Amino acid sequence: MGLEIYRTGETSAAPDYAKMNAMTLHVAFVSEDVKADVDRLVAAGATLETLKVDNPAFHMAILRDPWGVPVQLCKREHTIFFK
Repeated sequence: MGLEIYRTGETSAAPDYAKMNAMTLHVAFVSEDVKADVDRLVAAGATLETLKVDNPAFHMAILRDPWGVPVQLCKREHTIFFK
């Protein structure tokens, strides 16, 4: 799967994502192993803001990509999506 979010030079300037609260706007992904995915993304250039893995029913991390766009990883005991 691929996901691309981009702005062309023909559009107005993008918001300053690096200065925004990450919970205002973020891209969220389900992760089977939040800590392992955090380690892999940090090694690739992301920065970690929040890591919560103490509750076995809910693991969550907020990172920022190199351009400041917030990315959430989460693992929930019970999915929020339809099965």
